[in-house]
Amino acid sequence: HLRAPTRQSNIVNMGLRVLCIFGSEGGTARNAIKKMAKGWEQEGGNTFTVTDGNSVGALGALSEKYDVLIVSTSSFGEGDPPENFWKFAHSLKKAANQQEKPLAGLQHAVLGFGSSTYTTFQNMPRLVDKLMEECGSRRVVGGGGGGGATPGHAT
Repeated sequence: HLRAPTRQSNIVNMGLRVLCIFGSEGGTARNAIKKMAKGWEQEGGNTFTVTDGNSVGALGALSEKYDVLIVSTSSFGEGDPPENFWKFAHSLKKAANQQEKPLAGLQHAVLGFGSSTYTTFQNMPRLVDKLMEECGSRRVVGGGGGGGATPGHAT
């Protein structure tokens, strides 16, 4: 059951430019972040853009357009990124391996989806959170991940 954050939320009503990035095979992570962004927009004060991970583009350009990145993704197969998320995941891994900080100055939260029946449950959300920090972003909130068709807490 999805609910939009209240006015007491960390990033709502602060005049922030927020990019919501999703990776989703079955549509759950995509639908959830779209619904949340719509609720947050109705609260007012922030600007939200929602896109799939493959459409993000150059990591270094993100800090010019956005203040916060919210990632909503699951793992696929053996803990791999969903098909519409692999370019973003690859860009993060490449930058982290080269010890680059293209996300410096940004903040992020990662919302993980999937089924806890798989041994690779939450692999991609955890990896993305780690890589975003290695790329210079600062985590907004900590927490766990979601199972089944309902999202967990932001990580």
